[in-house]
Amino acid sequence: MAIWTVYLDSRVVHKPVTTERNITGGTLEIATDMAGSLEIDVPVTHPLYDAIVSLPLLGSPVWRVEKDGAEVFRGRTLSRKLSPIDATAHIVVEGDLAMLNDSLVEPYEFSGSPLEYLTKLVSGHNAQVEPWKRFTVGTVTAHDNNNYIVRSSESRVTTWGELSQKTFGSSTGGHIVLRRGTRTIDWLDSVAVACDQTERLGYNLIDLEDEQDGAELCTAIRALGADIDGTRVELSPTRIAAGVTLTNGVLSNDALVATNGTVVREVVWDDVTTEDVLWKRALAYVTALSLPRSVTVKAIDMADAGHDVDSFDLGMMVSLDALGTTGVMQVSGIKWDLLDPSNSAFSFGSVAVTSSARSASISSTAKDAKYVATSAGTKKSVADLTSDVSALSTTVNDIAAVSWRSLGTASTSGTTFALGESGTWLLLTGHSGSASLNGLWVVRTGGNVVYNLAGGGAVTVSVSGTSLTLTTTSGTVDVWACKLP
Repeated sequence: MAIWTVYLDSRVVHKPVTTERNITGGTLEIATDMAGSLEIDVPVTHPLYDAIVSLPLLGSPVWRVEKDGAEVFRGRTLSRKLSPIDATAHIVVEGDLAMLNDSLVEPYEFSGSPLEYLTKLVSGHNAQVEPWKRFTVGTVTAHDNNNYIVRSSESRVTTWGELSQKTFGSSTGGHIVLRRGTRTIDWLDSVAVACDQTERLGYNLIDLEDEQDGAELCTAIRALGADIDGTRVELSPTRIAAGVTLTNGVLSNDALVATNGTVVREVVWDDVTTEDVLWKRALAYVTALSLPRSVTVKAIDMADAGHDVDSFDLGMMVSLDALGTTGVMQVSGIKWDLLDPSNSAFSFGSVAVTSSARSASISSTAKDAKYVATSAGTKKSVADLTSDVSALSTTVNDIAAVSWRSLGTASTSGTTFALGESGTWLLLTGHSGSASLNGLWVVRTGGNVVYNLAGGGAVTVSVSGTSLTLTTTSGTVDVWACKLP
């Protein structure tokens, strides 16, 4: 069972082995691209009760939460509610990223790289706040193909509002991540990692809710580029591609339109100055569209129960298998009950469109695996292989550098490949020696699960036992596979 420890600066507020320093209720909630929050109930008998209820709101000192000795949350007091009858104080703590609401972004015009843009916003914030509220910029892997973005604002808005709208909330996409134990902000193309723990009924799954909501559904877009002399760059009516239809400037996802009808949204790329680049952006965007879906489960984290498996965390790609809800989904939110693990809940969403996919490239998707097998049969972390796979979309020689396994060529008549063992695999299709890598799947042999991560509209994949069958709609594609540990 996980050991949760709550600190106020260096002072222990909650630690299960010390009965006099315990809270009577506590939940920690974190989510992708969110600041997160901690809520605790502190009894009046707690030795730090007076110090806790007199803390300045939104001020120092800092709250910290550790899970098994590793920091997972840091924040400041947002609100408190005293209940004399219950003899408790209810404290709400907001995560560090919320401190970006304490500063304003002045009206501006910007053009440059994503790294330069994030640096501009963070530096502007730091110049307005106290030292303990300041952040540093870390790694930026979110990008467009030309590594050039355009941003502007005519009004004063909070730094967090501007950052969330124009980084992960923009066409560049990706995720804003605050490194745990630090105030270093990363803007990452993908936060996905592999997970060897499965959510399964009768094993660790207690309850499940599977929800689809059409409020945010989009099946077609009107794509626009930069404003050049009063005229926006638009798509040429002669553009054609499999799986999409372009009519009167609206590019539709054929499969989604067939099932859900036409739902059009306007998408503007202010940094795109040519129709060629606009077509690549729009095609990647529309191909990656899907029906919004979220799954919330109550489950026992088997790592906390002493099993030798990965503990659930944000970004993990987890296999779900319960009452018709199956597939590989990404952990997008966690609500931990610090006192009763059976009440903890994990939220899953459909695999997010990464900034590379939105920019007509799937190069970084192979980095979603937690480990990649080397030719020596060992495992290296993806962080160690970043340089090896940074140019994955250029040639198949780059893929070979991280030991992908070449299966052969698939055609319209259907081609079967024998993998020979059960497990979870990344499957990639494209054309050897060129920049045309056009599809990526997670496939589970032995479990007959196929989940399309990016592209792949011109190829169908099926699984039977430990063999795969790929069929193209036209022509041929080369096929590679990489088994996940």
